[in-house]
Amino acid sequence: MKYIDYVQLSPIEKLTYNLGNFFKAIPGALAGFFSAIGKFLKSFIHGIGKFFKDYAAYFKTGGLMTKLSYVIMGAGCVAYGQVVSIRRQTHADFIEQALGKNGHVWNTIDAYRVAGAATKTLCVLVGHVVQLFDSS
Repeated sequence: MKYIDYVQLSPIEKLTYNLGNFFKAIPGALAGFFSAIGKFLKSFIHGIGKFFKDYAAYFKTGGLMTKLSYVIMGAGCVAYGQVVSIRRQTHADFIEQALGKNGHVWNTIDAYRVAGAATKTLCVLVGHVVQLFDSS
């Protein structure tokens, strides 16, 4: 039906026309929905298989330390000297790293004004964190 024909219909005829089109579209929409679910499941299972295939390939081609790292977590990093030191960080240390060492904690407005475009969001979030944990 062309638009001009649709406009000339009475409200009851428009309602029946729209309801008819709605019910005619249901089977196609359901088919598309289940088809999309099938494609998702297929790609998801394929991705899991690819992960395990790559995992086995890395184990096969890796050196002795890589293979040892599969059994003892971090053995490869320790063997190659990639030891990471772990240090507890307080929120004050985080603020100092994020906003700079100037002796005081900036408020949100100061941080936003001074920071570059890429760090403004971080500064605003850090400012709110400071306001949450600030005891004064």
